[in-house]
Amino acid sequence: MFTNPVNRTKYPCMAIFPQCPQEIWWAGGINAPAETEAGKDADIVVPADGSRQAFNILKEAGGEVEYIEYPGVEHNSWDYAFREKDFLFWLFSQSK
Repeated sequence: MFTNPVNRTKYPCMAIFPQCPQEIWWAGGINAPAETEAGKDADIVVPADGSRQAFNILKEAGGEVEYIEYPGVEHNSWDYAFREKDFLFWLFSQSK
């Protein structure tokens, strides 16, 4: 997505994607418990509870936040997030 020539012309940037060394885990733990609710988040590496809590804290603090879960999707949920309509437009329209 970030190396697509059309996207590179429309959204010029330098994108940095930190990677975790093979021998280290950034997640809360290996084999963390899977979601127990039928049809909810299948990620056993990073359970959705932390994301849900962060969403609720930001919302309660008055933040403008959107939270999307992809039922049945395992750890590579970013593949689905990157396919969201207007993702790049949204991403590059953010400012502080």
